[in-house]
Amino acid sequence: YAFNRLAEAVIGTPVPFDAEQPFLAVNSTTLDWAASATTCAQGREIIAVAPTAAGIYKSWPAKRYAEVVRQLIDKNYFVILLGGNDAESAATLISSRATTDDLLSLAGKTTLAQTAGILRKSRLLISADTGVMHLAQSVGTPTVALFGPGLYRKWAPPGQHHRMVRKGLSCSPCTRAGYTPPCPHDVACMKEIGVADVQTPVEDLLDRPVDCAGKFSTDE
Repeated sequence: YAFNRLAEAVIGTPVPFDAEQPFLAVNSTTLDWAASATTCAQGREIIAVAPTAAGIYKSWPAKRYAEVVRQLIDKNYFVILLGGNDAESAATLISSRATTDDLLSLAGKTTLAQTAGILRKSRLLISADTGVMHLAQSVGTPTVALFGPGLYRKWAPPGQHHRMVRKGLSCSPCTRAGYTPPCPHDVACMKEIGVADVQTPVEDLLDRPVDCAGKFSTDE
């Protein structure tokens, strides 16, 4: 909304934005690649998880992601891990607690376009405040987003298909003008988020109609 207001001031006409609709198309070639890459799900619904974020202050412990993943697998969902090279360590830990029949790690192995394709195939994304979260919103995939120091009022995905998780500590958010100061509280805003805090909104979104994400257009 802030950027659209800036654009409107420059070009002189309003810029439409619908929080319930995607604003980034995924082309057919990428969707075909994603379909091929996810055949290992064997028809199960896919949950994407991006288990890292830019810097330690936005990150959630990998062991807690692993617990959320275990619960999803127990409910017969197939999990795909996403993210850049910085996600590989967390992805390795999470993968060690699941079988290859239930989980596929693509951390550090996909381009942004391919990541978008996987997200389009996914029922929802679980992540912290990170670029994959924004990419999921842009292609129409529901999100459960964990926020600590980040400006959630500005960056949390809006709309009925998204859920935000935060503890609401008095010191959070603390990021200003892109800078997060050293934390004197051992990043309590992220560490106090428990597995149940994440599982509840995940179940809420999964209880919605199956075509929640699928209704969105993928026209090029």
